[in-house]
Amino acid sequence: MLFDAIYKLGRQNNFFPRLKSIDEKMELIACPYNSSDIISGILIFGGVFGLFGFLMLFLLSSIPLIGWVILFYDVVIMAAAFVYITSVYYAQRIIDYKEEMLVGILEIANYISLDTSIDYAIQQTNMNLHGVLHDQFEIMLERIQRKKYKTIGEGFEDFIPIWLKVNPDFVKGLSLLQTATLSAKEEREKIILEVIETIIVAYHQSGKRFAEELSSQTQTMIGAGVIFPIMMLMLTPMISIFMPDFITLPMLIFIFNIFFPTILLMMAMQFAANRVQISAIQLDRSPDYRRIPTSFYAIPVVIVGIFLIPTILHFLSLSQVLVINKEYSFENVVKIWTSTLGITIGVGIISWMYVNTHKKLWQRIHDIEADLPHLLQVFATYLSLNRSVESIMDDVIDDYKKHGLQNHPVTGMFSEMRERLYRTKDTMMEIVKNVLPTICPSKRVTSVFDKIVSFSDIDQASAAKSAKLIREQTISIYKLDDYIQTLLADTGSLVQGTITILIPLLASASVIMTMAIVMSLTFIEDKLAAIFELFGGHFELGLIKVDKIIPPTILEFVVGIYFLEMVLILSLFLSNVKHGTDKFKIAESVLTNTVMAFIIYSSLLLIGYFVFREFVFVQILGAAS
Repeated sequence: MLFDAIYKLGRQNNFFPRLKSIDEKMELIACPYNSSDIISGILIFGGVFGLFGFLMLFLLSSIPLIGWVILFYDVVIMAAAFVYITSVYYAQRIIDYKEEMLVGILEIANYISLDTSIDYAIQQTNMNLHGVLHDQFEIMLERIQRKKYKTIGEGFEDFIPIWLKVNPDFVKGLSLLQTATLSAKEEREKIILEVIETIIVAYHQSGKRFAEELSSQTQTMIGAGVIFPIMMLMLTPMISIFMPDFITLPMLIFIFNIFFPTILLMMAMQFAANRVQISAIQLDRSPDYRRIPTSFYAIPVVIVGIFLIPTILHFLSLSQVLVINKEYSFENVVKIWTSTLGITIGVGIISWMYVNTHKKLWQRIHDIEADLPHLLQVFATYLSLNRSVESIMDDVIDDYKKHGLQNHPVTGMFSEMRERLYRTKDTMMEIVKNVLPTICPSKRVTSVFDKIVSFSDIDQASAAKSAKLIREQTISIYKLDDYIQTLLADTGSLVQGTITILIPLLASASVIMTMAIVMSLTFIEDKLAAIFELFGGHFELGLIKVDKIIPPTILEFVVGIYFLEMVLILSLFLSNVKHGTDKFKIAESVLTNTVMAFIIYSSLLLIGYFVFREFVFVQILGAAS
C-alpha cells in the first residue's frame, strides 16, 4: 500500500479523534487503519517536513525554489495520502471486492447446479477467492464449525448489511441460490441461469455508469491539466514583458514542471481507479518473467545526461545580448530540443526493454485465454464420454498438432503438464494447483482447470456438466470485458488524440508563439529606435521592457519537460482505462505514445520555426522594412 509508513506512524501516535464517515469506509474494505491512524500520521508527517521546508527557505534564501518545492510536496503528499486511502485505494478494493463477488456467485452457482449443498458450494468456492470476501466466507465457515451458526443462512445475516452496501445483486443472487438448493432439478437450473444473467447485467450497468462518468471526468482533466497550462505558457512572454519582476524562472519551473503535472497525475489516478477490472494475467508469477536489472537503468540515465549537455552549456552562457540577438536562432532551438530528445530516448529504452522482454510471455498467456472457451467445450464433450483429464490432454495436443498448431501456447502448456505427470509422482490435481500457475500465470485459466480436475476426481458426469457451465460463464465474462472496452472506446480515442495530436500541437505552438513575440517586439523596438536616431533623439519603451522577457529557450525547455510529463501521465491513464492494471500494456502504451508524440512535436516545432522565421518574419517584415 502506498503511504503505508505514514499510516503506521499515525497508528503508533494517534491523537486525532476518529471520524465515523471514514471509519465506515475503512471497515467496509477491511482496511487495517482507522480514521485516527490516517489523519494523525498525515499531520505528523506534514508538520515535520513543513518545518524542514521553512528551514530550507531560511538557510537557502538565495535559492528559494528548493524550500518552496519541499513545502509544495509536503502539502501534495499530505493530500495524496488522504485521497489515496479514502478514494483511490478504497475504490480499488471495492472493485476487487465486486470482482470477487462475480467470481464467487458464478462458482457457487456451478456447484449448486451439480446438486450440492450451499455450505459445500461456499466452502469449495472460497478456495479460489481472495481479499475481503474470502475472509468473510472464512469467518462464516469457521463459526459454522464451532456451532455458533446452525445454518449458513444465519451466517449470511451478519454480512448482508455489508454486502448490500457493496453489491445488492450479490445478496439477491445468494438468496436465490439458497432457494435453488431446495428446488426440483428443472426449477433449480432455471433459477441458476437467472442468477447468472442478473449478476452479469448488473456488471454491464456498472460498466456503463463508469464509462459515462469517466467521459466527463476525462474532459475536465484534459481541460484543467493540458489546455489551460499550455495557454498560460503562451501568455507568459507577454506577462514577463509588462510585469518583469512577477515571473521568475524558479516560479515557472515550479508551476509548469511540478504543480500542474502533480495535479494531472492525481486526477488521472483517481479517475482510473473506478475501472472494472477483468484482466487476470499475472506475469510476475511465471518462471519466465525477468525483472529488468537495476544496473540497466544506468544506460538511459547516461544517455539523458549526454543529451542535456548542450542545454546546460547554453543556459550557462545566457546573457542579455544573447537573449535579444541570438536567443531565437535555430542553433539554440536545437540545443534545447536535444534535452527533450534525450529524456524521450531514456524513457523509450526502459519501456522498450520491458516490452521486448515480456512480449512473448504476455502473448502466450493471452492466446491461451483466448482459446479457453474452445478448450472447455472439448473437455465437456470428452468428460461426458467418461474420459479422464489425462487422456483428454493427449487428444487436445494431437488435435492442435494435426491442424498445424504445434507451436500454439496451448500445445506447450499441456505438453509440459503431461511431462510433469509422467516424470514425477504428482497427481493431476497437484500439477494443476502447483505447476499450472507457473506455466500459465492466469488466474482465469488456473481457476477453470482446478475446478474441472476437482470434479473429475469425484464424478465424470458432474465434471462434464461443470465444464459446460463454466464455458457459458467464461463467455459471459469475455462479453462483459468486450462491452466495457466498447463503452470506453470514445474516451480512449479522446485521450489518444490528446496525446498524439493535441499535446504536441499546443506544446510546439506555445514555443513558436514565444519566439514570435520576442522576435516581433525586438524588431519593433529596433525599428523605432532607428527612426528616432534619424532625428537625433533617443527611444526607450517606457511601458514594456523587452530586455526583461523570459528567454524563449528557457520557455522551450519548460514546455518540453511539461510536454513529456503530460504524455507519460496520460499514457498511464489510457492504459488503465483500456486494459486495467496490466503492467505490460502500461509499458507498451508509454513506449508507443511517447515516441509518436515526440516525433509529431519535433516536426511541428521545426516546421513552425522555419515557416514563421523565413516566411513571416524575414519576407514580410523584412520587406516592410
